[in-house]
Amino acid sequence: MMYVYEALIYPAESGAGYEAYVPDWDAFTVGDDFKDAVYMVHDLLELTIAAALDEGTPVPEATFDHEVPQGARLIGVVVDGDKLEPEPECMDVAHASEILGVTVGRVHAMLRSGILTGHKEGNLWMVDVESVRDRANNPRPGGRPRRGKMQGDTTTLGNVSMQRDTTEGASSAPKAREA
Repeated sequence: MMYVYEALIYPAESGAGYEAYVPDWDAFTVGDDFKDAVYMVHDLLELTIAAALDEGTPVPEATFDHEVPQGARLIGVVVDGDKLEPEPECMDVAHASEILGVTVGRVHAMLRSGILTGHKEGNLWMVDVESVRDRANNPRPGGRPRRGKMQGDTTTLGNVSMQRDTTEGASSAPKAREA
């Protein structure tokens, strides 16, 4: 489906660049020059239409013959709705590794262990976007997990008592004490 809207483009009050207004969306954008402002209006409409379609909200009905203020130009902007891409559901392993800041091999290990979810398409592993987003927003501390011993837990070896000090910043090695 094609979407056609009018936009008003006029010189910015500051004298630097151009401002653009799309009345049907009540949306503004700016550009460095006239051509850039036209590009920015098109980009604005693509993004807002795609967001509305993804969210299931209605797209405003286009109206025409808007009043053109002194010094402004009226343009028509066409957006091809068939080319608007929804957010992908999965990504390749290389892209996931870039987002997570880990190696490709680590992403494969995370897939095998179930930390990330994905599926194989031919010879390529595809990682679910939602699992990458969850992992990126909830990072886990690095390194090996600490042993499950609680502070004050003691083990007796012969006549020497071993006490583990697990307070933060203390060494995790057992300390020998004479019994």
